[in-house]
Amino acid sequence: MEEFKRDTELERLMLQRLTDAVRLYLEIVEKPNGARHRHTVMLFVGDRYRPKSIDAKFTIPKTKEL
Repeated sequence: MEEFKRDTELERLMLQRLTDAVRLYLEIVEKPNGARHRHTVMLFVGDRYRPKSIDAKFTIPKTKEL
């Protein structure tokens, strides 16, 4: 993975806030009922970190019948 060219404390904080916002959005809006999060890839472009794509995958566990 390529390292960030600018890794100041503020930039790391802002990147963490962005990650938390995406995580909350996926949890509230995208995740199906009874599913669990499996994998997310966020792709940002440009020097202003414009989101190009956010791909999330979820797993729905099989239910056991009695």
